[in-house]
Amino acid sequence: MENTYTSAEKLLRDKMNELTENVDCLDTITARVFPTLPAGAEDDEYIITDLEVVTGRSRKGSFLKWAAIAAAIVLCIFFVPKSGAVNRFFYNMGAPSDRSFRRITSAVERMAADGDYRYIDVPLSRYAAEDILVTPLFSCPFEDTGRENVNVRIYIRQENDSVDTAEVYAVEYAGNYTPDSIIAAAEPVCTFSDEELSALDEQFRDDSAYKAAGAVADAEGLASTGSVCYVRDGGKAVPANVELLYGSDSDGSFYDIYVSSGDKKLELPAREKMWKASVYANGTSAFPEESGSRYERRELFTQSSDISSERSGVYVFEDNSIAASSLGKEVKASFKGSSSASVAEVPLDRVLASRMRLFLPDSGTGNIVVSCGNDWHYEVPQSKTAEAESLAKEQAEIEKNRKAAEEAAKEQAEIEKNIKAAEEAAKENRSN
Repeated sequence: MENTYTSAEKLLRDKMNELTENVDCLDTITARVFPTLPAGAEDDEYIITDLEVVTGRSRKGSFLKWAAIAAAIVLCIFFVPKSGAVNRFFYNMGAPSDRSFRRITSAVERMAADGDYRYIDVPLSRYAAEDILVTPLFSCPFEDTGRENVNVRIYIRQENDSVDTAEVYAVEYAGNYTPDSIIAAAEPVCTFSDEELSALDEQFRDDSAYKAAGAVADAEGLASTGSVCYVRDGGKAVPANVELLYGSDSDGSFYDIYVSSGDKKLELPAREKMWKASVYANGTSAFPEESGSRYERRELFTQSSDISSERSGVYVFEDNSIAASSLGKEVKASFKGSSSASVAEVPLDRVLASRMRLFLPDSGTGNIVVSCGNDWHYEVPQSKTAEAESLAKEQAEIEKNRKAAEEAAKEQAEIEKNIKAAEEAAKENRSN
């Protein structure tokens, strides 16, 4: 490609050449003023340089050394035009850790400008303690120092304004969010090009969470939620179902995550390994020394789990407007007239909250009452709950059959291709 220059770029090139010549000149002067001394002559005051008067007195070099450096800096500041290329030049001379912070915040600014993202604002203390209810695939990347009015904004890149990706950035900030209020920033391991995010062919389903819920015993509260999300599987971008099952019992709070693409279970990095870097503005690491989450992971999802009749599941929110006003609050579900109930916390992410489902023991009959303190409550007919569960199983079966049909179609196409190739080969042999 032919090189072309604007007037500004030509001026920059000329000035940088002049600067190089000046620096070479300064090096020559410095070499003459401060020659390499013979061994053992460091203390001899009668060594004469090219630029000394013959008095036997040596000029001390500290002042001239710094004067030469200052001259070079002055040339850069006053004579080199302040273009983007020059700014990047000086920026690259900074400490690598400091550049990490600037690189991450610059990426966040680009995402905000492009608009292909959604974001969540949560207090740092809540995010540290309940990170699975904000970013199930990611841990909290910042140390909770206990400071008041410190929040985290999580940017989640989306495809077609509806499907999340595992390209997630986070910034810790004080008070109201502004670029100047950012304390620390974190970037993900996974990033995606526009070309990689192809048309989605995976539908959300949560039958695995329903199966696993049947195997959980004596839970005081048990809930599930999930989403569809682009992740990386062996370096390839794939759409995946992310299912989260969480709750509490006498031993504390627990959770488990199941990620799948089609019929394949995906093994993603550990939640804390999903972050590539987390740094403060001064360049030091912002990663917490240890997780502050109150949720402990347990192995709840197993391939052999069968759908159990010991628990009923009910979707908590009938519409998203209720979900938006209930983020982070406790909700309760119980059979009407029964004292036993299942209580769990609503996710702090509205997408996860809208798909929240509570599981409760089948110890009652009739309608299920869902409530959130004194804010709201409503009844769900048990027949409607059974219908929703049946629909979820039916959807999973339809998806399985669709996948099988696609595979069969591919096999049939391959067979037809081979038949045509054989016919062409036979025709060619006959003609010869």
